[in-house]
Amino acid sequence: MIKDALKKTISIIPPQLRKHPTYNKKLRELNKLKNLTIEETKKAQLIHLRRMIYLAYNNTSGYRQLYKEAGVQPSDIQNLTDLSLLPVVDKQILRDNIKEFSVFGPQHKYNTTGGTTGKPFGFYLSRSIFATEAAFIHNYWSTSGWQLGDKSIVLRGSYVGKNNKFITYHPYTREIYFSASHLSPSNLDSFLKSFQKHKPKFIQAYPSALSLFCDLIEECNIKDFSFKGIFLGSENIYPWQITKFKKTFPNAKISSWYGHAEKACYATLIPQSDLQYEVHPFYGIAEPGVKNENNMSEIIATGFINSSTPFIRYKTDDFAQFSEQRPANCLYPYSTILQKIDGRRQEAIISKSGQYISMASLSIHGGIFDNLKQFQFHQIEKGTVNLKYIPNGNFQPNEDQKIKESLENRFNNDISFKPIKVDEIKKTHIGKMRYLIQELDIKYNLKE
Repeated sequence: MIKDALKKTISIIPPQLRKHPTYNKKLRELNKLKNLTIEETKKAQLIHLRRMIYLAYNNTSGYRQLYKEAGVQPSDIQNLTDLSLLPVVDKQILRDNIKEFSVFGPQHKYNTTGGTTGKPFGFYLSRSIFATEAAFIHNYWSTSGWQLGDKSIVLRGSYVGKNNKFITYHPYTREIYFSASHLSPSNLDSFLKSFQKHKPKFIQAYPSALSLFCDLIEECNIKDFSFKGIFLGSENIYPWQITKFKKTFPNAKISSWYGHAEKACYATLIPQSDLQYEVHPFYGIAEPGVKNENNMSEIIATGFINSSTPFIRYKTDDFAQFSEQRPANCLYPYSTILQKIDGRRQEAIISKSGQYISMASLSIHGGIFDNLKQFQFHQIEKGTVNLKYIPNGNFQPNEDQKIKESLENRFNNDISFKPIKVDEIKKTHIGKMRYLIQELDIKYNLKE
């Protein structure tokens, strides 16, 4: 409460004057880097890469031992192609030895994510990493005309809302949160009044949530919503959605990006392209790994911005097609091009009241899944979701009931969760474990 009150008071100060020094420094740097040539970009990338490798080798026993066993040392990395000399790491080796692969100091924070693979994963983030990442994101948003201080609607999973309060405004960030769980004809008038009051120019959304919003607008024949830009993230995005968004908001420029909680890779949608993404060359490096039967390569990522748990040649469990063809409108002269990214699966569960809940809303970073080896959601009937789980050695008696209560409270008891302990969770034919098994016949369920 005190923190919220303080933020409300500080919000009267222009955003440009209260940003973290790291944010301002990184934003100035990114603006300069846009003007580099191909060779200058490669040189700058190599500097970032070598810095991370030396950091990991000199300050973590895990990477140092791994590299010594592979017969390689930091000085061997003389150009970008030498990155392939280093062994890859995956979630299992990092999860089981996270302290040995992390750099400890006063400025780090422990972070956990269940992601959408159903395998809880904890690691450390630099304290300033959120300010750094914000600079990357805002630098990208600025290509749509966004400026610091512009208001935007947020239609994502972090705000669930209640029946008597499904809209909230945060003056500190200039964001109006709409609860995607309450998109219904009876509530549309309240959403419209909030839009008319605050006059936001942009909307940040999960693609699945924005799709529901577009359907609602069309169903009620409302023409008053208009945006300068649409910012999409956290889920896969599909051509039919782009068509729908353009039809509903014809004047809005659509922006989208791929990233993950580990902050090892960040790619942005290339304008007027066939849903192709450009990996930001100063955020990290993406390499193609082993291909699956769909001819998509696993994304092997090396991040530049996290100095607490370095992710170097990290197997992300995400797949994409790597392209040698560079479409027009790339932001940088030298960058990796991705298309058909198979990251977060864009499925939904149905609540008791009939609301569509994006599975991205269940990518909870609060640590409640830390003592589970694996988990998977399974819906057979409306409003009820089975949580299949495999406990690890730290699992405590009745911990499954605490997880159940936490999830049900998050969704205001509009969903009942039933924890079920199992010995095995089956994977798909391509070796990935599905985050949700949805057996209801719903129009937003995208099958593999």
